[in-house]
Amino acid sequence: AYDEKENELWAGSVNGIAKIELNNLNKYLKPPAKVIIKNLQLPDTTLNNFDNIELDYTQNNIRLNYTSPNFNEPKNIRYEYKIGSENENPDKIEWNKTDNTNIELASLSPDRYRLLIRATDNNFRSDITTLTFKINPPFWKTLWFYLLTGLFIITTVGFIFNRRIKFLKDKAKKDLEIQSSITALKHEALSASMNPHFIFNTLNSIQYYMTTHSKEDANEYIVNFSRLIRMNLDLAGKTLIPLETEINRLELYLKYEKLRFGERLFSEIKVSDDINPETLQIPNMILQPFVENSIWHGLLPKQGNGLVSVEIKRGEVTVNNNKLSAVIIDIKDDGIGITEAAKNRKSNHISKGQSIIKDRLKLLAPEYGDFEFITIIDRQDKQGAEVTITLLPNHYIESVEN
Repeated sequence: AYDEKENELWAGSVNGIAKIELNNLNKYLKPPAKVIIKNLQLPDTTLNNFDNIELDYTQNNIRLNYTSPNFNEPKNIRYEYKIGSENENPDKIEWNKTDNTNIELASLSPDRYRLLIRATDNNFRSDITTLTFKINPPFWKTLWFYLLTGLFIITTVGFIFNRRIKFLKDKAKKDLEIQSSITALKHEALSASMNPHFIFNTLNSIQYYMTTHSKEDANEYIVNFSRLIRMNLDLAGKTLIPLETEINRLELYLKYEKLRFGERLFSEIKVSDDINPETLQIPNMILQPFVENSIWHGLLPKQGNGLVSVEIKRGEVTVNNNKLSAVIIDIKDDGIGITEAAKNRKSNHISKGQSIIKDRLKLLAPEYGDFEFITIIDRQDKQGAEVTITLLPNHYIESVEN
């Protein structure tokens, strides 16, 4: 008999009366057994051991076989599963339902996976069975491969860059050597072109001297001239020479010019105390052409005595907004001056010696552009002319004293 009010079922038998409390019936029912994983079928093998499963990226098609022992009503058993990355929250993944005792997992990407599976009947669900496994990426997608590839690329680029830098440096070095050779040849050519100009003037001096003086005086004049020519020949082809040597040559030149001028010509050469004439090297044959020009075009046309002075000192100039150390040479005379001397020259005359020296200074230091290394002006305070030669780095060097 059924007691609807109490939801109880009464049954009688020869052994007595039994009461079944339908509200508490679930206490006596058991959930399905926990799912047991039988094996994992891979394309090339079958796994029966499920500890620390690591698969190759080619083993990404898996068939999972499982069972849930239920001897009462096995036909009522169904299964639910979910699979996701180990980093995912499983609560956010939906359960998949199936009646099959196997699951096909196809084309899985490289990752660490967690598979949850449980059995269910019409009333209960079993405990969850968890399976974890890892599918390794191909080697070209691994961190170590990225690092090695990056290192290889950096090393290759660095090697190519260094080779390119070395190539450019070697090329620049060769270009500089070629340019230096060309500059040296041009310098020698310019230096050589000054000799005929100087010799022509000197031969005129000798001719003049022989017609106005005795043979003995003329012989002394010729001897001094020979020494000067020999000195010029010895120094020919040299780009820089010691200041001391340049001064000695100038003094020798002044000595033989004084033989012609006699007591009319006076000269002085001053070198500042902070310059060592033995160690400072300046461009070859840079003083004599200007002193020669002062004597021939400034003092010779003048009535009475004449003075030419040379002063060599250190200074500082600004070139392209940069302050540079310089060696400054001032050549002054008290002759008739540039303006008056120009009247005595041919209208189309250009001082070849001065032009050559300007070209030489530009060749030695092309980086200074159009900087005026040589200026020639009439003296403002006194009668005469003033030449200022500014030697910048690359025009001069200072060797170390022994």
